[in-house]
Amino acid sequence: MTIDSILTEWSYRLPKGYPTQSRDYKMLYDIILEMSDLSPLEAQRVVNRAQGLHEDVITEQTQITDAASFEQYIIQNFAVDKQQFIGLKGMYNEIMDHPESAQLIQLITSPPQMRLAAGAVPIRGIYGELYNIIESTIKIPNGDFSELWFAIAYGGQVKGAVAGNTGIEADIEVGTDTVSLKNYEKTTFDFGSLPTEGVQLLNSFLEMAKLLTGQDISKSKGREQINSVLDFLDTEKTETDIRRIIKLGDDSDIPMLQNISKKLQSFYQLDDNLDTMIHAFCNIVDKMVTHKIESVGWWGMIIKSNKTLFLESSAELLPLLMCRNDRLSPAIANFHQNKLFVLGSQLNTKVTKKPQD
Repeated sequence: MTIDSILTEWSYRLPKGYPTQSRDYKMLYDIILEMSDLSPLEAQRVVNRAQGLHEDVITEQTQITDAASFEQYIIQNFAVDKQQFIGLKGMYNEIMDHPESAQLIQLITSPPQMRLAAGAVPIRGIYGELYNIIESTIKIPNGDFSELWFAIAYGGQVKGAVAGNTGIEADIEVGTDTVSLKNYEKTTFDFGSLPTEGVQLLNSFLEMAKLLTGQDISKSKGREQINSVLDFLDTEKTETDIRRIIKLGDDSDIPMLQNISKKLQSFYQLDDNLDTMIHAFCNIVDKMVTHKIESVGWWGMIIKSNKTLFLESSAELLPLLMCRNDRLSPAIANFHQNKLFVLGSQLNTKVTKKPQD
């Protein structure tokens, strides 16, 4: 696309046909990314020039003159109230010693560079340099250094430590959006603790399944082991046997039989539409997963080995993790230690270790 076509599209989208306020230049930035092959940083430079700004002016406006002013700028722009970053002085020194220090400062002080969108985002070029510097210098209480990188790249604010104190899932806020960010070597991701009530029901089910099948899967809680138990339960004979046990308990004066009967019946009464233990179990899982996934708007997963960010919206991620045909989804790895572990290779944006250049 030529500059003329970009300017034509820009004027077409502006209410008055020409820029009248600062957000009009944000629209120019979006159009440049849509209609050209420029990187986000290169696009921002074009917008800066369109606004009559130059790198020395931008640097002066940010008032970053030393490590103290740098620290103040980072905290004011990329942290929610009371969030801490340890090592900002070291980060500033690393940036100043870097051959591309001017670009790094501009990347930090420019308006938001990237937009939340599902897909794979290689952490390369100046973004990769910034990632490396933050990795080597920054520590975030109850969080990961990558949260600061993400906040800078996407124009957000880090709330890792604050989230840890309040129980809120979000690591970063980007405008009105919330993001949970994972930074792992492996492609199986810990999505965090499941709701207590759901875990209690899950454990009760596994205890009952052990009694009925003899299989103890309470420790690993792996998808394959759980699905094998569901396969066993999903037969007419097993269903008949369970109903007979319930009746025996109801008719018996033996306390142990009565307790077993009551536990079995609890899984039939979780919902009016549930008439088997399998449906009850999948209902438990789906409610737990929904509670977890919908706690934020976006889930970000970084593979350290190839420095690639994979983004999934909660709306697109949730259906992949729900039960399918009364079995655990292939995207669920396990519920080890009552946490949800997800297989990145099963997501829409397949999370792999293969370089994404």
